[in-house]
Amino acid sequence: MKNSVNNNVKNTKFRFLGPERYYTVAGRQLDERTNDGTDNFVNVQGKDEKTTIGSVIAVGIVAVTITGLICFAVRPRIAEKLFSGVLTSAVYDEAEIITDDQSLSATLDEYLELTGVCPVVYTVYDEEWKSEYTDLQTYTLHKYADNFDDMQHFVVVCSIPENEAKLIGQGETVDAHYEVAAINGTSTNLFISEYDLKKICRLVSDDLKNGSEPSKALEGGFRYAIEEAGHKMHPYTFGNIRGLVKSFLPMLIVLFIFVVILAIVCMKFKKDKIALSESHSMNRKGRIATE
Repeated sequence: MKNSVNNNVKNTKFRFLGPERYYTVAGRQLDERTNDGTDNFVNVQGKDEKTTIGSVIAVGIVAVTITGLICFAVRPRIAEKLFSGVLTSAVYDEAEIITDDQSLSATLDEYLELTGVCPVVYTVYDEEWKSEYTDLQTYTLHKYADNFDDMQHFVVVCSIPENEAKLIGQGETVDAHYEVAAINGTSTNLFISEYDLKKICRLVSDDLKNGSEPSKALEGGFRYAIEEAGHKMHPYTFGNIRGLVKSFLPMLIVLFIFVVILAIVCMKFKKDKIALSESHSMNRKGRIATE
C-alpha cells in the first residue's frame, strides 16, 4: 500500500467497489489501479462549479434590462417651442459698437420665432460694471434680474473699454479688448444648456479677437444657437448625427461592457463543456481498460 495510505490506516475504511478497486481514505476514493508509488485519488477536487447555460441566459437578461433602464434614463428630452406671448427681442447698443443692427435683430427674431425664447443683447462699457461687480457674468445676472421678471429670456452682454469704443466709432482700427457673458432663464434650459452658454460666448469672443465686427460676431453666436435649438426640437432626425451619438453614447458604452461580459461567460461555458466532455471520455476509457 502507498505511503499516504499507511500513514492514515487507523482512520481508514476499506471497501471493494466491484471490478475497479478503490479505497476510501479521509473521505476520498483512492484508486489502486496504478502502481508507480504515488497516490491517485478519484474526485480530488470535489464538486466543480461549472458555467451553465442558465448563467449565460441570466447575464444576458441582466445586460438587456440594465441597458434598457439606462437608455430610458438618458434619453434626450425633446424641446418644444415656448409660448412667447408679447415678448420681443431687442438690441441695446449702449456702447455704440453695433454697425449692422438690422441683420442682428433679424437673427434674434428668427431665434424667438423658432424657440419662444426671447433674446436680448446689450453692449456696455467696462466702466459701467467694473467698479461695482467682480466680473461681467455677475453684472449680466443683475442685468437680467433688474430688467425681466420672467424666466424666458436669453441675455447676452458684450463689454468694451469706453476709450476703445470711441476710437472704433471714429473709424479707427483698434485691437479692442472685448468681454462677453450670457445668462438664460430656467424656462429655457431645454434649449440652452450651460455648455451652450459657454460655447456661444466663446464663439463670439473668438470672432471678435479675429477682427469681426461686434454685430457679425453676435449674429454668429445666435446662428449657432438656432442650429442647436433645431437639433433639440428634432433630436432623432438623420441630419442630427452628432446629437444622436451624444444621446445614445452612455447606452452604447454600457451595452459594450455587457457584451464583453457575456462573451467571457460564453467562452467559459464552452471551455467547461469541452473539459467535461474530455473528462467523461477519459473515464470511459479507464473503465474499459480496467475491465
